[in-house]
Amino acid sequence: FDSHVETATVEESVYFSARLRLGKQSQKKNPDDADNSKMDEERIRIAVEDAMEAVGISHVRDRMIGNLVSGGISPELRKKTAIAVELVMEPAILFLDEPTTGLDTVSAIAVIDAVSRLTKDRGMAVICTIHQPSAELFRSFAKILILQPIRNGPVDGQGGRVSYFGNVSELEDYCKQYGLGALPKGKNIADFALEAFGANHPSPEGKSKELVPADIYLRSEMWEETKQKLDEGIYSKALADAKDSGRTLHIPKFDSLFATGWKDQMVMLIDRSVKNVMRDTDTMKAQLVATIAMGFLIGTLFFQQGFDQSGATNRLSIFFLTIAFINFTSNYKVGQLIDSRASFYREKTSNMYKGWIYYLSQMVSDAVIYVPKATIYTIFVYFMCGLRLDDNGEAFFGFYFILILCFFQSITLAELFAFSLPGVEMAQSLYTLTVSIMFLFCGFLVARDSIPPYYLPLYYVNLFRYPLFFFSNNELSGLSFECPGNVGAIPVPLQPSYIDESGQTITCDESQLSNLNCYRYYCQIEEGDDILDIFDMLRPLGLYAGVMLINIIALRGINIYIFTHVNHVSK
Repeated sequence: FDSHVETATVEESVYFSARLRLGKQSQKKNPDDADNSKMDEERIRIAVEDAMEAVGISHVRDRMIGNLVSGGISPELRKKTAIAVELVMEPAILFLDEPTTGLDTVSAIAVIDAVSRLTKDRGMAVICTIHQPSAELFRSFAKILILQPIRNGPVDGQGGRVSYFGNVSELEDYCKQYGLGALPKGKNIADFALEAFGANHPSPEGKSKELVPADIYLRSEMWEETKQKLDEGIYSKALADAKDSGRTLHIPKFDSLFATGWKDQMVMLIDRSVKNVMRDTDTMKAQLVATIAMGFLIGTLFFQQGFDQSGATNRLSIFFLTIAFINFTSNYKVGQLIDSRASFYREKTSNMYKGWIYYLSQMVSDAVIYVPKATIYTIFVYFMCGLRLDDNGEAFFGFYFILILCFFQSITLAELFAFSLPGVEMAQSLYTLTVSIMFLFCGFLVARDSIPPYYLPLYYVNLFRYPLFFFSNNELSGLSFECPGNVGAIPVPLQPSYIDESGQTITCDESQLSNLNCYRYYCQIEEGDDILDIFDMLRPLGLYAGVMLINIIALRGINIYIFTHVNHVSK
């Protein structure tokens, strides 16, 4: 009920609802008329002010909604904001699901008082579900419907039968009339009503059959009156009045489920998503600090790599650690996405916007944090590690572009688990497991030729293999490496022994490693292509970049489908 975007202000939340649900009525006649646009905006602003004033939240219009942990407006004001979000539509009937749940008595009364004013001042019908109300709250309602739980059914306690539906003022007399008890002095009428209508009662005069409140209601005059009204239908009186006056009753028809077009939806959603990212300063700081720390750590650990044998292999380690950092730090996104479900489902079911437009707006807002992260990381790692700059910047920009894709690919993978699974713990655990498996079979820790045949599918479908291979090709292809002072070179024995000039027999063992008559040194990696060949990475750069783009687009498509068709929120 009171699910909101936590970083939005009260006024922004109400305006967002009004802007997307009231539409542009005057512009439908002449969309190019600037005056009409101003009229629409003025109409929306009036609706927003009116809704906030009606529930008494105008004084906190500029405060961020927040949550109970990080702070923000009170639970009472969050409930009232949720009412205002719906009130901008000026509905004939307002449905409120447990508007007092989680509130203390004073706050609950304040919320119900605000709702009562709507019924009196606007003639609006308000339907609430409510649990364990106080006596004062109970008497605030004009009519009340009480359900008697179903016992011994297919699922015990699931659902219920109507045991009372009538005026609150008539409840006590009804109970006395049908033998359901009398309200004791000083007892909460709400508790009495639940006891009277929520369970069976012993039959008077010692009869074996119990009194069932739901059965009694079906035999009561109250039910007969209700049934008659139901049989007449909603439009019966309106149809009769129209017929008597010679008018035609027009039932409203709509061309679309949405009040605004996809462009307006996109603009509003992008604006809110970007503000959400910028205002979530804790997450922003944590991500930037982690990026700077990891960039500095890798930069100093692999500072100014040379062109010896370790310089060749160290470059692969830099790229592997880069991909590991990106994907493991994206785990936080799983929790964020699951936490935002409630507000999304509420807004989507209210037809504020289309699900795929919301998803695309999130992609745009992701760039606000991931492009700066990629930039900072590239500056630290690329220049501190001494990666290549001998090709007019082609390798640098290739690295930077694929690094941005890596960030978006990691978020795409995190989204898949957040959208598919019901809970944070399960989603984050399976995401971490999947990432770990992908690192194991990406071709770096275990080369392809060493992977057992039954695990090879994990190598070929591996999302991390393609950025790793791109980075490696981009950096190593065309570079030359050496073994200065035979450091890193492999000694190759020439002969087991030989006779020197003095006639002495020299045995070629480990003590003779520097003897050129016994050993020659082989520099295993002389060209960057040598190490690429060892790891089976010799492919065109465009192939790896293309496969990455295809993977991201395919996963995004799957995510959009899951996101718009799977609902894990039961209420």
